[in-house]
Amino acid sequence: MPSAPIDTGLGYGALIIIAILYPPIAVYFIKGCGAEVGINIFLTFLFHIPGVIHAIVLININENKRKAIKNQQYISQDDEEKNQQGYQTSYSSSNQQSNERNPPYEKREVVHMD
Repeated sequence: MPSAPIDTGLGYGALIIIAILYPPIAVYFIKGCGAEVGINIFLTFLFHIPGVIHAIVLININENKRKAIKNQQYISQDDEEKNQQGYQTSYSSSNQQSNERNPPYEKREVVHMD
């Protein structure tokens, strides 16, 4: 079950510095006291670098989830404003196979309703 991102109040850079110096503390700030902290302590005792890598990966995952949620909230607010102005927003996704390297993207269409 995916966990919700945690806003630690620390910036991304501060978490990276903490992860380099004390990886288990950075993981604790992000995940709380749980299995991930135990795994990180074990990796840090094996050799410091695996613990640092594990902590930085968890920080990046948390940051990406936080940005995705923030972006989704921004899009929702934008849609509400357009709906109040009489626009209707619809989303569609492309399911066609593409020879391009880029994956299919969502297309956003805004139509004015009279």
